[in-house]
Amino acid sequence: MKQSLSRQDGKIEFQNAAGHRRTRHRDDCTTPEKVLIMNIKTICFGAFALSVIGGVAFAGVLDEPSNMQPFFTDSGMKTMKSSADFETAWKATPKAMQASMMKECNDAAMSKPHAQFCARLFALGHHS
Repeated sequence: MKQSLSRQDGKIEFQNAAGHRRTRHRDDCTTPEKVLIMNIKTICFGAFALSVIGGVAFAGVLDEPSNMQPFFTDSGMKTMKSSADFETAWKATPKAMQASMMKECNDAAMSKPHAQFCARLFALGHHS
């Protein structure tokens, strides 16, 4: 594409190979400031995307309502079942899920939001 350029008064005027004349203001072109702003926007968006993806990665089996529902009497999961019903629900839980739940209860950081559940589980003698 053949271009002829002339610059005047902050405008860039050019003619393409087909002979069409175009005029752009200098502000329409890429400047170092605009490149810097776009780089900052890209970095911020990337950081946001990683935080969203990372937040999902930190959710464990104790954070999944379908895993915890059998141990509670209400749908809001505020009231735990009696010790006998809790133990029955625990025995009905698949072994792989039990292992995952135990692992999270033994991790201080992961078990903190589920202290009541983990305390009840430890009371059954299921801790390492």
